[in-house]
Amino acid sequence: MQSESIPALTPDGVRGTWAVSASEEGPPWLLTLRAEDGREWSSEADDLFTAFQDIRRHTDAEGIKLCVNGARRDAHPSGMSRDMGGGRMLYVLPPRRGLKMLLSLFNRPTRRNMIYIFDPASCESVVPVDEQIRYFSDWVGSDD
Repeated sequence: MQSESIPALTPDGVRGTWAVSASEEGPPWLLTLRAEDGREWSSEADDLFTAFQDIRRHTDAEGIKLCVNGARRDAHPSGMSRDMGGGRMLYVLPPRRGLKMLLSLFNRPTRRNMIYIFDPASCESVVPVDEQIRYFSDWVGSDD
């Protein structure tokens, strides 16, 4: 399993560096998050993005922020990213919304609009899983 360090913020404001490990191949993809104090969360899913959301549901409940791109409100994988790369690469959803924009974005990926799931993000830009899902659903359903 490949292991990476990611930034985390506890409810009492303590910043730390936690370890996330992902299986080399999938599906299913196995993802494990290890806190500095030794606590662990694991999930197995069809892609890493879904496994990460499963783990985040537990950390969200404890008020822990995982400050990476995969927890940003405006980040989401395409179906192809999920199928071909396990959901490692995400799209940054632009302010302009709607299904047509989504299809255009997914059909023309660029280095500017694609980000790696576990690269650091500002802690202010990350949101709980339910809010991330709601934002994506609203973004796709909008006609802006």
